[in-house]
Amino acid sequence: MIIMEKQKLRILLAMPLAIFLLGGSCGDVDVAVVSDVDEIKRYLTDNADGKDFFSKTGIIHNTEFSVVFDTAIYKEIVDSSFRTTSVAISDQAFDFGNLGILKEALAIVTDNYYVTTFRIAGVDTTFAVNVRKLTRYGYFLKLGDDGKPFLGWKLYGFNSLGTVNPPANVELSSLDGQNKFFGDQRAYTEATKTFVIKYQKLTDIKSFQKGESIIARMIHSPSARYYHLISAENSNGGYTEPMYRTTNELYTDTVITRSVNSKFWNLILFQSFKEDTTAADLLQFWAVPYKAL
Repeated sequence: MIIMEKQKLRILLAMPLAIFLLGGSCGDVDVAVVSDVDEIKRYLTDNADGKDFFSKTGIIHNTEFSVVFDTAIYKEIVDSSFRTTSVAISDQAFDFGNLGILKEALAIVTDNYYVTTFRIAGVDTTFAVNVRKLTRYGYFLKLGDDGKPFLGWKLYGFNSLGTVNPPANVELSSLDGQNKFFGDQRAYTEATKTFVIKYQKLTDIKSFQKGESIIARMIHSPSARYYHLISAENSNGGYTEPMYRTTNELYTDTVITRSVNSKFWNLILFQSFKEDTTAADLLQFWAVPYKAL
């Protein structure tokens, strides 16, 4: 009889622990809340499109270059970088025609690159430490429901200039002058419903064959004293070089796309500076996308 009572006591003592481990039989089970903002941020780092458009690496390359107003050699080294990401989501859904009634969002990704610029003139070397700020905007639409990856959010458009035009008109094309596109505000033909910036649809970004040449042209007033650096990738890897000054108002360069390309989206980076200054005096830094298929 005593043995039976002890067994009952053990069972009674074990019941609260079992209920606790099972989450309770009467209360609601807690469910983790997934945030739209967090999912859009995760898209930028985990999705293939996000990685190609918003990569932190391969932006400024540690290569030597010269500038038009100086006989010295310049070399830039990225010491470190710091990224901030913010996301704004519309409070209401809007009519996007065939796409449906959708919410929109804007991700703003700003990378600050801390750069040491060396000026090498014979045996004399001087340096300056500066910050290069590159901002990229991702325009998102909620094209799926909460059960889809990233809660249904999809990168729909891109902008790297905000509302500011670069100091020169930027025109790009294939070697024969065809397949033209822009690297300035003219590329952004689509307006958002909520936000002030315009954007370029991903479906409107130009495609080129692997190994094909892209001609880049910077056109500005003859009296403007600028010089421009271009960064891109070819089959030998990433590089930075000055654009060639054809005339006082025209700078040109040729980007040869990679013959073997693992990315679906590629970027050409432009940096503009005031002439007769050091390479540290940046006016603007922005990205222009293309596809190499």
